[in-house]
Amino acid sequence: AVLASAPAALAGNLVVNGGFENTDKAGVPENWAGRAWAVNVDGEVTTVPGGVQGRCLRIKVGPGKTVYGAFSRAIEVSELKAQSLLVSCSYRTEGDPAAQAMLVSYSEDFMRAQWDTRPLSSEARALRPSGRWTTYTWNAELAPGAKQVVVVLQLLTGGTLFVDNMVVSPSPGDVTVAAKDLGLVA
Repeated sequence: AVLASAPAALAGNLVVNGGFENTDKAGVPENWAGRAWAVNVDGEVTTVPGGVQGRCLRIKVGPGKTVYGAFSRAIEVSELKAQSLLVSCSYRTEGDPAAQAMLVSYSEDFMRAQWDTRPLSSEARALRPSGRWTTYTWNAELAPGAKQVVVVLQLLTGGTLFVDNMVVSPSPGDVTVAAKDLGLVA
C-alpha cells in the first residue's frame, strides 16, 4: 500500500482560531479584528460557511484602491527555539483584488498600544487572484529580539478575500501526515 495524496498538516499552530470556526455574535472570528490602514475605507471582516473546513474568514471592500484587512491576536514567540516560522493558509478571491498576507514582528507588547507599537520587522507575500482554493506557504525569518508576531491579511484593491486554515508554526517543527487515499502499486 502506498500513500497517495497525503496532505501535510502542521502540528503546534500558534494562531488562535486559525480555522475561523469560533465567532462572536456579529460573525467576526474570535481573536481576530478588522482594520482600515487608509482613510475613508469601508470594509467588512466576517466569517461565512464554506472554506476548507466549516467556516472561513471573508474580507470584503468596495471598488478602488484601499488597504483594509484583518489581523490576529499577538502571538508570543520569545520562548521559541526556532529561527523561522512556517506560515501557511488556504485562500480564494472574488473580483481579482490585490491581496497579501503579512507577518509583523515586535520587540514590545503589541496588545498594549496595538498599531502605535513600532514594528521590529515585517514580511509580506502577495496572494494572487484565484477563483479556487489555493494553499500558500512560506518560511518567514524570525527577527532577533522578536517577542511577538501578528498575522495580517489585507486587500489592497477592492474585492473579496476568503481565508481558511491560517497556520503559523515554528520551523523546523513537527509535521503530521494523514492518509487521504490508499492504493496499490504494481
